[in-house]
Amino acid sequence: MPIERPRGRWSLQNMFIPFDLDFGPSQRSSSAIATLTSAQLDSVLHPAGSFTVSFELSDGMGKDGSLHVESFQIQSLIDYLNNQSSICRLAEQMLMEARTDWLRRWEVQFGDIWSDSIFSELWLPCAKHNLFDGGGPQTRSMYILVFKVQWDDEHVTRTLKFRDNEFVSLGIEGD
Repeated sequence: MPIERPRGRWSLQNMFIPFDLDFGPSQRSSSAIATLTSAQLDSVLHPAGSFTVSFELSDGMGKDGSLHVESFQIQSLIDYLNNQSSICRLAEQMLMEARTDWLRRWEVQFGDIWSDSIFSELWLPCAKHNLFDGGGPQTRSMYILVFKVQWDDEHVTRTLKFRDNEFVSLGIEGD
């Protein structure tokens, strides 16, 4: 059952992390874009204390501009927020391995992964997308971290997909 709210600012508090979601004008017809702000975000992934969240809209926007955000997406967001530290460590490891594999052929020296891999957005697919993507009806959450990388001039985007807080895959631009 979707949660229907008008555009604007939502203030929510999950079990551990209070946050605000500020929905601005969507830049994509199939998703709603929000800025999540919280004083308790991981400082490595979110040094500004905020980040972009994209909610896939299974039914699009209402004629009155209202959004239909699914409880599955809210649960996915809460799972992400509650597991930021472990996600950050895994993202660092996966991005370092991908960067090493990519740059090995050029014999390039590189330093801190976070200086050239920038967290871009958290994408929250709708429950229907989860079913098409190999998840089952028992799946509690699914989220995808999107990173812009500066070390690969062919594929500037890397994605890390999680289902029920378990790492599923590392994707390259368009996967």
